[in-house]
Amino acid sequence: MTGHDTGRVGARVWWLRLVAAAGLAALLIPIGRWRMIDGDEGYILMAARLVSEGKRLYTDFFFPQMPLLADVYGTWFWLAGRSWYGARLFSALIAVGNGLLVLEILYRRHGRMRWALVGTAAYLAAGPVTGWFTIAKAFGPTAFLLSLAVLLLESAVTPLGVACGGLALALAAECRLYVVVAFPCAVLFLLRRYGVSWRGLRFVLFLAGGALVGGIVLLPYIVRDWHNFYFGAWVYHSIREYGQNGFVTNWPNKRETLLTVLYLDRTHFPGNLQFLGLTAFALLALFWPRLGRNRLASYLWPVLFVVSLIPSPAEEQYFCLLVPFLVVEAVEVFAALRPVKAWPLLAVLGLAFTILGGLDLERYLVTAQGVPGVVTRDRVPRWSIPTVQTVADKIDAANCPEGASWWPGYFVSTRTPINLRLANDFGFRAADHVSAKERRRLGIVTHAEVVAMMDRKSPRLFVAGNWTSVPENLFAQKGYREVAWFQNVKLWVAR
Repeated sequence: MTGHDTGRVGARVWWLRLVAAAGLAALLIPIGRWRMIDGDEGYILMAARLVSEGKRLYTDFFFPQMPLLADVYGTWFWLAGRSWYGARLFSALIAVGNGLLVLEILYRRHGRMRWALVGTAAYLAAGPVTGWFTIAKAFGPTAFLLSLAVLLLESAVTPLGVACGGLALALAAECRLYVVVAFPCAVLFLLRRYGVSWRGLRFVLFLAGGALVGGIVLLPYIVRDWHNFYFGAWVYHSIREYGQNGFVTNWPNKRETLLTVLYLDRTHFPGNLQFLGLTAFALLALFWPRLGRNRLASYLWPVLFVVSLIPSPAEEQYFCLLVPFLVVEAVEVFAALRPVKAWPLLAVLGLAFTILGGLDLERYLVTAQGVPGVVTRDRVPRWSIPTVQTVADKIDAANCPEGASWWPGYFVSTRTPINLRLANDFGFRAADHVSAKERRRLGIVTHAEVVAMMDRKSPRLFVAGNWTSVPENLFAQKGYREVAWFQNVKLWVAR
């Protein structure tokens, strides 16, 4: 091939990358805008707001996650301003980037854009992607960083490239702790590629070095307030469910979740059938002799599958992290077939896969079937961004120096600050497990202590809406008057 021909091929590849990016953005950005709110987004975006205002994670307010998620969204708020739509745009852009990483991984493996585009299309059509990567939770950023690590490590030929892969793995674990299991997968991948030799061990050392550089992000939290950081990132997750005492508990829940994600229970969500199909092809790729190459994604997805069952309770949504790697492995199977067999089969399965993805997307945008927190269609308005924005406007119109709610998402975009002890609704789950002194140190309260706050008229404003945990008539008894309402939300101000 002449230099001119090489240039034409290179230009064509870049045009196809741009087309893929445009296709991903054209679907994922609108979905991010319209997808109903997930309850966890409330405390995550409130943490992002507080970080953007200079508040300190763990020290100034309780946060039950690793810090990078709040730091990343907080930086976005600092740069672009605080808003629900802005946060969703950022989430959608991360999801677009993840799709482009899937494309790049497959292109680097096969040197042909056709299989890369097939993988990107499958990623885009997957219900777990459109349902969970487009919202402000840890799934999108974690999957992006894991996919980046796979791309960097599978294409690395120098120690620096391996170190960058280790950095990406460390940052992923700083979004969602249990994905630290990806690190031994990367070690296995490098040792199989380079052997147990000086060169192989040297590359492993650079992998560890990159991970240590990524660990620098944790130092401010460890040094400033180790106790609160350790409780939020680790201890809390052993007591977060009522009656829970440990990490690996509630086996009936794990069995139910496993049946759900594999389309074996009675719920039969379309996205679960997609997940089952991708898992079947990924298993075939794992054991098919014709695909005996050393692939990091083939190590990563089974390990992620197992650790996604460890949290208590385990939830269906955790398994969305596997989808980019299941897609990559499924494409490997089709690429190994002869074209006369691969393309007709791919056309039929691709059409069915896309239809299932559209049906699964409907439940996140319209019906709320099986969507955690929303549950039923009649509750969709209360978990919509326009509703929350309207409530935020009413909060500011009340002109109080501080407010509180059992769900902090109402305060994400307000001028009115939130009482820091109620900046995270998950604090209630841990409050009864610790002493009053410990609660003060962690910045959490019990429901009884919230009632005591009402007795003191501090704060003067309470928002009673999503997840409110006191009787409505209690506000009037405590000297509060209703000043505004919208949907299921009422605003109460002390007389």
